[in-house]
Amino acid sequence: MWLSHLLKAVRLGVWKNAASQRRLTSIVKSVNSDSTSIEATYKLPTVNATCSFRYLFDEGNQMRVRMRYVPGEKQVPAMPRFGMQLAVQKDFNMVTWYGRGPHETY
Repeated sequence: MWLSHLLKAVRLGVWKNAASQRRLTSIVKSVNSDSTSIEATYKLPTVNATCSFRYLFDEGNQMRVRMRYVPGEKQVPAMPRFGMQLAVQKDFNMVTWYGRGPHETY
């Protein structure tokens, strides 16, 4: 059993530092009459891929978040999981989560 865990750790090791070694390549702000968006794009050098986060704020005080992962041409093991963490101040007490939960979900 321990051997299979070790082999899995070695095989997926390329993903271990993918997030911590990301590099911001661009950040773009767009303002329209009814919304503002901010999109940040990162290079993930350990897996030769890109990842972007788009935050859209509308007139109704809603924030929508879109994440996008674009794999590179380098062959890498399957990604173990894909997600993000978002922290908000306690003052923001009108938050709705449209996912499984209230606990962490994949």
